Amino acid sequence: MTHQAKQVPLPPSARALSSLPRIDYEDCFVVETDRALEFSAEEWARKIIEEAPKRFKISAPAAWFALGLKHGLPWSGDNILGWPVRRSEPGFVVLGAQSRTGMPAELLIKREKDSVLMATLIQQKGPLMKGVWSFVEGPHQRIVPALLARGVNG
Repeated sequence: MTHQAKQVPLPPSARALSSLPRIDYEDCFVVETDRALEFSAEEWARKIIEEAPKRFKISAPAAWFALGLKHGLPWSGDNILGWPVRRSEPGFVVLGAQSRTGMPAELLIKREKDSVLMATLIQQKGPLMKGVWSFVEGPHQRIVPALLARGVNG
C-alpha cells in the first residue's frame, strides 16, 4: 500500500533534537509505514535523499548553494547528498549546514514505530533571509513530501 506524506506540527521532542540556537522556520511531514523500523534513521535519510530522482540530485545541491548553505561533497559517505551528518542515532539523524548568507539549516529524519518523519529547521538571520525563503518555501513544501513518500514507499 502506498502512503502519502502529510504535513503535521513538529513534535516538541523532535524540535528539541535541533542544534540551531533559534528556529525561525520549521515544517514537518510524516509518512505512515509498517516498515519504519526496518531501517535506521540515517538509512531512511539516504533512501529519501540519495535515492531521489536524478533531476533532484543535480538541481538540489545547486539550489542549496545558491541559498548560501555550506555543504560537503555530495558523494562523501560522511554526508548525505552533501548534507553533513551532525548527529546519528538509530531513531533519528540530524543533517546540518552552516550558511554563508545567514540561513543555517537542519534536516531531521526520525523513525517511529509506524511512521517516518522529515522536518526542515531554519534559522533566518534578518529580514533579507526571511524574504529569500519566502520564494523558496512553496517549491520546498511540494518537493519534500514527495521525496519522503517516494523514499518510504520505494
